[in-house]
Amino acid sequence: MRVSSALIELPSIPSGFIPQMVAHLDLQGLNKNTQARIAQLNQQDKVSIAHYSALYSSLVIELEDEMIGFLDRPVPIGSIGVLCEMLQYCPDIPTAIDTFERFYRLFVGADKPFLQLTGLTSTARIVLGNPTTTMSQPMYQQVIVMMLIKICSWLAGRKLDLARLDFGFDAMPFDEEFQFIFDVVPTYGNASTALQFAPNAMAHKVAPKESAAAFSDDFITKLLYRALQDDICRLVYAEISARLAYGRFDIESIAADFNVSKQTLSRRLKTSGSAYSTILQAVRTDKAKVWLNEGKLSLEQISERLGFAEFGSFSRAFKSWTGLNPSSYR
Repeated sequence: MRVSSALIELPSIPSGFIPQMVAHLDLQGLNKNTQARIAQLNQQDKVSIAHYSALYSSLVIELEDEMIGFLDRPVPIGSIGVLCEMLQYCPDIPTAIDTFERFYRLFVGADKPFLQLTGLTSTARIVLGNPTTTMSQPMYQQVIVMMLIKICSWLAGRKLDLARLDFGFDAMPFDEEFQFIFDVVPTYGNASTALQFAPNAMAHKVAPKESAAAFSDDFITKLLYRALQDDICRLVYAEISARLAYGRFDIESIAADFNVSKQTLSRRLKTSGSAYSTILQAVRTDKAKVWLNEGKLSLEQISERLGFAEFGSFSRAFKSWTGLNPSSYR
């Protein structure tokens, strides 16, 4: 069974992203259910994409603001859909980025630009403006970078890679996650946040393969999804993840789906700096943490879903991964 989806979900993200999301908000002013959800997610060390996007979406609705208070004025709900409808008629990527900048500048009450686009066509470099305190928040900067990457890639009809990413904030304990999210190792502590697309990215014409309505639907969740690319490690991760429930996730079966031998697949993974066993452990660790945090499945059910023949094997493996047995972790 080959993964057919055009998207690969990140297994989970650190809960450290949650306080970043709400650092600029008056938590006591939020409704009790939202406060409880934030407190619950903060107690976990990993958070599923579904839970993260659900919290963000609930804040959007409660605040009536798609940017959840990061900009000077609220961004009306549905604005991203309106913007995407406009962008799909731009002739090229630089024009689309300029339109993106002028659209969001409407919600920033300052003379500074929302983005600084000097020399965009030749350098493919975009600098984020920080005219307000909330716009200097790490989470805001990450969201805008992801929006630019995903929207430009959608418009080009292909994934546009970054050549460089410089953040205007200091490195954090979970900054290793950023390499996975952005496909480039960022630098930290810079005067401002800037991203630079790979060469020739600005030369692409606008030719989206998905409608604006389909692309903008559940946009927050899409920001944390991976585009399906020929990245062997992520493809193998996705294959193992999809196959766990069917019990055929051994390297031979997965190699056969890629029409290569076990030896060839092992060699390609090694060239990418990984191995089948490493990826299998990553899948099992991430899924186990999410399911244990959710509390919907028994320990035995989780063990079975992860492909362990017996619960004792799962318990010993989980303790080797985390230092805790499953029941203590839960």
